[in-house]
Amino acid sequence: MAKVKFRYLRKYIDRLGRLTYQFRRNGFRQQTIKGPSDSAEFRAAYNALRAESDAVATGQEPTPRLTAGSVDAWINRYQRSDAFAKVLSISTQKRRTASSRTSPTA
Repeated sequence: MAKVKFRYLRKYIDRLGRLTYQFRRNGFRQQTIKGPSDSAEFRAAYNALRAESDAVATGQEPTPRLTAGSVDAWINRYQRSDAFAKVLSISTQKRRTASSRTSPTA
């Protein structure tokens, strides 16, 4: 069986002796991927992380991961509301939405 090399993937043995895989790319948070490397669950998780990081790296908008009831969800809902559009000028709206896209809270 041929060995598959995954890009941005770090493989190590943790302090409990378990084999652990971690997706690491400069400018992104480290995320642990569960399961053995030859499973469908592992490949799906890796492909999702890789697609998201590639989208951000190429300048495309990533899929938002907002949890209902979170502060990010509330801000997102407010910025799409009529109150946001009516109260603030166009330049302020553009600046606020641009800064929320680049915020490190995700």
